[in-house]
Amino acid sequence: MVCACFPPGWRGAEPLYLANNTSPFDIGPYLVKMGPKRMAIVIEHPLENPPTIIWWVQEPGVEITPDDRQRSQAQERDDLWVAVLDELPLDLEVSYFVDTEIGTTEVFRFRNGRNRGERFRFAALGDTRNGHRVHRALMEAIAREKVDFVVNSGDLVETGGYIDQWNLFFDIEQPVISEAPLFVAIGNHDTSPRKLFRRWFLLADWAQDNRYFYHDWGDLRIVCLDTELEMRPGSAQFAFLERVLADAVRQNLLIVLSFHYPPYSSGAHGPNPGLQEIFDVVGPKYGVELILNGHDHNYERTKPIEGVTYIVAASGGAPIRRLQPSPWSAVVRTEPHFVLFDVEQGHLVGRAINLDGNVFDDFIIDPVEPRTAP
Repeated sequence: MVCACFPPGWRGAEPLYLANNTSPFDIGPYLVKMGPKRMAIVIEHPLENPPTIIWWVQEPGVEITPDDRQRSQAQERDDLWVAVLDELPLDLEVSYFVDTEIGTTEVFRFRNGRNRGERFRFAALGDTRNGHRVHRALMEAIAREKVDFVVNSGDLVETGGYIDQWNLFFDIEQPVISEAPLFVAIGNHDTSPRKLFRRWFLLADWAQDNRYFYHDWGDLRIVCLDTELEMRPGSAQFAFLERVLADAVRQNLLIVLSFHYPPYSSGAHGPNPGLQEIFDVVGPKYGVELILNGHDHNYERTKPIEGVTYIVAASGGAPIRRLQPSPWSAVVRTEPHFVLFDVEQGHLVGRAINLDGNVFDDFIIDPVEPRTAP
């Protein structure tokens, strides 16, 4: 286990803390997954000429020459530079670097997905908000784990209408999101009439401008939902949810949902009866294995509730709050953390890890049989 040791004195006052970003750009490059075969590379920086992405698919044992590399010129969208790489494989690594008038980046590598049955790893955390030193320490630890993607259950920033807060968020995330896409659920602190959340994650280009969406990765379907919008039966979001869950059942996929407010929580905000009414039905009906939440700044893993495991993993930087276990609690914890998941042989193998690199909870989530016919 890599030690995610935190700098001395971290329990003191929280200063503004900038990550040591080696990129020549204000923000980026960072990845946005836009579909089964598409990945966008995004940069924000004032440039006279569009950046060029030089990229190639790395086949094992095959030497890549400069002539084998492809070139994609970024296009300007809403003051962002965006290059979309298309027809990407699932079974091979993609390498790229960015060439601009102000400099050239190092070579980054990412996966666009995985084939069915292939083992992979992802990380989960939430509520990074204004705890920049904690946030940075966690991202440096996650970067060493070589995850395929990261799930953030919301409250990425303290106040979603301030661009400088988003700039700092992306700066701290840079060691990870240049090589692993970020799947984000919007939190109550991320919202703003300026719609910056939609802008950063290009939602108008691939998610019909919705803040709810899904991606498939190997044997897993990850669905991010928007708890700031209506999601009860009869709503557009509920119809979307039932549609993508029914399709996941037909394809025999593991299902992970991520959204901000937790249906079950022993933390300061407590459980949400309205969300319980929805997911006490939806979860077992479609055989949902895991629901990841934020909002309460602690760690809590429940016992399976109608087959569904709920995890609040929300100490990514926001102020820690105390909690008392509930009858549904399996493990509770009050310290900064992230969670690693290995998807292998049809199971989710999880480890919750603190800032010292210690595993304080490890568990296996078995497949859940849906109660509805595919």
